[in-house]
Amino acid sequence: MAPLAALPLDRAVLCLRLAPGDDADALWDWARRRTSDDERTHAARLRHAGDALAHLAGRAGLRAALAALGVPPPATFPPGPWGKPTLPGLGLEASISHAGAEVWLALSRAAPVGIDTERFAGAADPVEILPALHPLERTAIAALEDDAARRAALWRLWCRKEAVAKACGRGVGGLDLADYAVATGPEPAGWLRQPPPDTPAGALPSKMMGARRAPDGGLATILGRLRPGAGISLSGWA
Repeated sequence: MAPLAALPLDRAVLCLRLAPGDDADALWDWARRRTSDDERTHAARLRHAGDALAHLAGRAGLRAALAALGVPPPATFPPGPWGKPTLPGLGLEASISHAGAEVWLALSRAAPVGIDTERFAGAADPVEILPALHPLERTAIAALEDDAARRAALWRLWCRKEAVAKACGRGVGGLDLADYAVATGPEPAGWLRQPPPDTPAGALPSKMMGARRAPDGGLATILGRLRPGAGISLSGWA
């Protein structure tokens, strides 16, 4: 991968994956040294140690990526109305997601981005969300006869819907799942079928989308909002 500072983030989205490997203690130490008192206090309130570590690693990783881009990392990342970290005055958009030990970051100068990662290996069947989905999504899922294919499609759908909601800066808690639609197939691009309501024209084109299977049985998805007609490519998959 090219040095981060050389990546054309005015035309691309940088996606980075962090994982602790076998030395979680070293990651704890690394993350604590790169996070604020408020971030460490918030992490200490989380019920599970893994979630606390992922929270800190995400913020620490974002600062490390900014430094590698030649951007002075801010002391804090003020949350937007729905909790998405912001980078005021830096001309950059960011998104963070974690599932289990996996932490994914997305950065771009082009436009708002949303990234989501889900660990579906050993997780509960997500079939309970089916009634809440958009009619296009329910029809696509119903057409699948194989249980394993249906389950994989539901996880893929959920990951994509999270990424879309994050790109909007709202999260799935701020959107009705039935109000926007994504494709359920394995296609890596063009899977936004209907954008959320009240989305400005051209705000969520399907030019900038990608998906990558994570090594621990998960899936990471990213959606970036680009200027209409902008040329774009995925860059910096770690």
